[in-house]
Amino acid sequence: MTEYRFGDTSLEVDVLRSGTEFSSNDASLNVLRQGFAQIHLEQHAQNYGHAVKIGDTWWVQIAGITMKFEKIEPGSSTEQSTGDCISPMPGKIVELFVAVDQEVKQGEPLLVLEAMKMEHKILAPQDGIVQAIHINLGQQVEQGKTLIDIV
Repeated sequence: MTEYRFGDTSLEVDVLRSGTEFSSNDASLNVLRQGFAQIHLEQHAQNYGHAVKIGDTWWVQIAGITMKFEKIEPGSSTEQSTGDCISPMPGKIVELFVAVDQEVKQGEPLLVLEAMKMEHKILAPQDGIVQAIHINLGQQVEQGKTLIDIV
């Protein structure tokens, strides 16, 4: 299941791929040649349009209407923080500045994540107390992993 943003709406879609055809429960898109696509939406006639992928964003144009679908990576969210500190990218934990039961202020550095040969300080998303630390120094983490819980 992959999450996409379409306008102000967030959609979770289970997309199947077979060669150049992408399909879900209600729609299919078949890329016929570079950028030219056959699109079939459930209960609607088949249409032809253009589909271009730039980074993690799909731009689909059908009958003069342009739609933008952005892939939402795990751990990247614009929603209100829940107090969980989430890894924004895959990387290695190289420094840890806090301990369990320690009080932290919003914006205070919690740890350093090394990714793509750069060091990224991960900051507290809110004021609170460190409830749990789910990582160790030197550990490789995936994008979207919960690193530290703050309550």
